[in-house]
Amino acid sequence: MRLQREGWVNQTVYISGLSTTTSAEVIKSFYTCKATLDQNQIKYQPSNTIDCVTIICGNLQVNQVNRSVTIGVKKNNTGQIISPMTVRCGSANQPYPFSLVAYLDEVIKDDYFELFVTSSTNGDQVIVQDLTWYFESR
Repeated sequence: MRLQREGWVNQTVYISGLSTTTSAEVIKSFYTCKATLDQNQIKYQPSNTIDCVTIICGNLQVNQVNRSVTIGVKKNNTGQIISPMTVRCGSANQPYPFSLVAYLDEVIKDDYFELFVTSSTNGDQVIVQDLTWYFESR
């Protein structure tokens, strides 16, 4: 049972590029005190347990043909990827659009979320670009 509703919190993140498959350089478009952006993570700040939704859109490409790339969200760098989505890239170095929605239940203070990307083949270079990350809680 929640004792207090804190209202809607909207956080949009624009990511300029990935250095690895699990981290990104984050440039925040605005600041909110209920979620912080630090060390390539969105971190929830209120003390109440709450459910959240995140929407991630962008383009990804891989340097080889006929590869399957899975993209999703990971909570606290543990467990399974939340709402994994697989994009089949038929051409090399061609951007493929994606959009995914992840429902994040029972989020507590200092839980953090990261974008995770995996390729079907070891050694593939995956580029995620034009990324918009929308984070919302209530």
